[in-house]
Amino acid sequence: MKSLVRLLVDCHVKWPKGISNMQTLEELTSFSALLYDSNFLQELGKLTNLRVLRVIWNLDDFGGDGGSHKESLYSSLSKLGTM
Repeated sequence: MKSLVRLLVDCHVKWPKGISNMQTLEELTSFSALLYDSNFLQELGKLTNLRVLRVIWNLDDFGGDGGSHKESLYSSLSKLGTM
């Protein structure tokens, strides 16, 4: 899957660790950020070809405030904006 360009999945699909290996990924949709730990979210910052990202942020399914998740996602998105 190293040459995969678009990943369009249901928001409840949980991916294995190592998404940062998908360096050619340009589009990632229906991504439920609260299903993953902060390490996984930080890996998103390594997807330098990512141009389209649709994040699902549903705190009702999470049962918390999502503070650490928000910080990790923000950090990853900030890295993408500087590349």
